[in-house]
Amino acid sequence: MRNTLTTIFTICSLLSFAQDTQFRFQLSAGLTNRIYFGKSMERLSAPANDYTPVYQTEVYNVRYKSPSVASGFYFQLGYNLLEFKKWKLRLSASASFEIYSDKLSFELTDIGNGDTIGMDTYLVQDVPLGYKGEAVHQGIRYAADYELMYLRKLPANFSLGLGIVHRYTASSDHPDYYSEFSPLAGTRQALSYSTSQLGLAFQIEKQKNNFGWYLNVNQAFLTTKRTKGAPYFDEGYSKYPLSQNLDFRFPLMVRLGASLNFGKK
Repeated sequence: MRNTLTTIFTICSLLSFAQDTQFRFQLSAGLTNRIYFGKSMERLSAPANDYTPVYQTEVYNVRYKSPSVASGFYFQLGYNLLEFKKWKLRLSASASFEIYSDKLSFELTDIGNGDTIGMDTYLVQDVPLGYKGEAVHQGIRYAADYELMYLRKLPANFSLGLGIVHRYTASSDHPDYYSEFSPLAGTRQALSYSTSQLGLAFQIEKQKNNFGWYLNVNQAFLTTKRTKGAPYFDEGYSKYPLSQNLDFRFPLMVRLGASLNFGKK
């Protein structure tokens, strides 16, 4: 009887303190949503040598659909750099892909002195000042993230985290649909358009032994590297009327994931 009670007490003790087990690695997977809110871009020039315009000078205002949501999946590997009784510091790397459909509308707002380019494909009466159109980009967008997260441990195996994220994003910049006459300047082909941004992240997670779940929300706030596309495009232009212009748009990312912890310390 005494041996039985000792065994039961030992098992209960181990279960009671299971949350104190420390792991080196965290393997995660889940759903991701990238949300772009409304954005208007004024006076975007379309260089005459990149398409067949009507006028020598064409300037456009562009408005993006709000909100624009891209959904997909991601996979992440985390490493706990430091871990103590009340907090831990985690470095993570992840890869994700999203299916997106990004719609924008544009308006011709300036034609300079009205000089034409000399082409007869479209005439002045076809494209007057104030001419409006729209374009749609759709496809798969790829991203790679690096995140440094400080996590404060709470009761009931919960943790709250605050961190910084560096994200690299690549996608096609060629529209799948556009109005009959459009400023086709700088349409960048498959995966030639990339951007790198910094973001602030907030996370809540719950761990139970080897398993866990978490919600991660982060907001991009700074573009660290702008890539205009293939090298044969004019470097004098960083924004194009029909581009997705991701360098100048800052998404909100929402991720819901499940994790497996392994590699006991």
